[in-house]
This record gives sequence, structure tokens and C-alpha cells, in this order.
Amino acid sequence: QEALANVVRHAGVNSAQVCLRVEPNAVYLSIRDHGRGFDPATVLAREHNRERFGLRGVRERIHALGGECEILSRLGEGTQILVRLPVNGRDGRG
Repeated sequence: QEALANVVRHAGVNSAQVCLRVEPNAVYLSIRDHGRGFDPATVLAREHNRERFGLRGVRERIHALGGECEILSRLGEGTQILVRLPVNGRDGRG
């Protein structure tokens, strides 16, 4: 939800591609927009002292569930967020 809200707030576009894949041991989510993009390291560092919202909060919540989150973005090229969450606490890697 936060990732899609960020598309509306910051990407400068009104649509995003959302893909969800469910496998026996894990759920995979990809959210991609073709908006303005950003430098993930700069944004995550800026969010360091804020409450647990934004991209840093998304990553922390995913990690707390045993998952992984990768944020890929470049200025002018859009953003993609990749998430892997284990099902029933299992690792999810075949």
C-alpha cells in the first residue's frame, strides 16, 4: 500500500504495474512505475530518523516477516520494488 501511495505522491505518473506470484514456499511481489525515479540510498538515508513510514518502513516490515525487499530506481527511469515473503515462515528459496 505504501509503495503504491508513493507512486501517486512522488513518481509523477498515475499508473503502476503490479505483479504477484504465489509459489509453495513464497509470495513474490513486483511494483513498477515509469515515473521520475530517485536515488534509493539518498531517500532511505533521509528517512532514517523518521517514523516507520515510507520506503524504510516498508523494508523494515518485510524483513520483520522474514522477507526480502529490493528497491531499484534511477532518476528519469522509474522505480521497481521487488518483494519476497516466505509462506508459513519457510524460507521460500527452492
